[in-house]
Amino acid sequence: VAMRFSRFARINPYIQQYQFTVLMLLVHLLFIVLFGVYVSFDELYAMPTAANDNTYLNSKYPYYMGTHVMIFIGFAYLMAFLKRYGYSSISINMLLACLTIEWSVLCRGFFSKDFAEIGTISLNIDQLLRADFSSACVLISMGVVLGKLSPIQYVIMTLIEVPASTATEHLVMDAFQINDAGGSIVVHVFGAYFGIALSLAFSSKAQRGHEHDCSIYHTDMFAMLGTLFIFVNWPSLNAATAVTAEEHHRAIINTHLSLVGCTVATFLVCPIFEPRKKFNMVQIANSTIAGGVAIGTCANVVLDPILSLALGSIAGVISVLGYIYLTPYLSERLRLHDTCGLHNLHGNKNIIEMKSFVA
Repeated sequence: VAMRFSRFARINPYIQQYQFTVLMLLVHLLFIVLFGVYVSFDELYAMPTAANDNTYLNSKYPYYMGTHVMIFIGFAYLMAFLKRYGYSSISINMLLACLTIEWSVLCRGFFSKDFAEIGTISLNIDQLLRADFSSACVLISMGVVLGKLSPIQYVIMTLIEVPASTATEHLVMDAFQINDAGGSIVVHVFGAYFGIALSLAFSSKAQRGHEHDCSIYHTDMFAMLGTLFIFVNWPSLNAATAVTAEEHHRAIINTHLSLVGCTVATFLVCPIFEPRKKFNMVQIANSTIAGGVAIGTCANVVLDPILSLALGSIAGVISVLGYIYLTPYLSERLRLHDTCGLHNLHGNKNIIEMKSFVA
């Protein structure tokens, strides 16, 4: 027994050293096998036919690319505001987004009618677009626990969250038939509170007020760069799942108006409530895009532009106040450390979204 224990003790350090590599190798090989067994091109696009032209692709690809830019550039640089965590923020963002796309295609496929009827998963650009939505959900959770987890823990988080978010989306949109064009409920709210649950489990007293839990000049510039990419592409995200041309039109206009109103309100409110009476770049970088979340649920059905401006303005005010008052309270009283303050950006807008949807 002693010899076996000593042999395990010699092997164990190597297992610990390469555990991330081993896990990623096993997961990626499993995904490759599952893709080979179950995934195939949609029949309409598998072979060239008269019905298979570029009309549908040309109509969907701009929305897909806009969402893609938000995920891989906007989210990555927005979370690069920490002065000692920029490399990990951008690189782990890319890893989790790619891993989520693979896993989401499979999970959504297992819930699809094609899989239930013929046992295969049909792959098209809509599936990839939905996979980007799942990536946004995972990256929101990542932002809440940014700097707290190791790479292997981020991977495990992704493997758990993607099936959970897919099941939630199926329940909300298919079972309850709730309109959620921009994924404000099934993406933003779910991702925020999933991350908050993780933060409750992994936050420690030492993390609150840590010397590295802050931004500096050039990291704030990176965060603002990410904000600009998200700002200009968010109408694509909210309009991506719209069905008719009229819904696309309304979603784009309403999202843009909501973002504009949110930005103006953020710059208006920030110096009033900020203790130093100055603009705070963390608040500016995050609160200016809160309008995209607030309008997401009803972007394709809101008809009056004044509602879009009002929703965006209210979202900006609530987000700024959340960063100033709510985030410190949650950290000090409830031991809930939200690294990026994404509860203020993605989470507490749920009340506004649902009220606007009901109205």
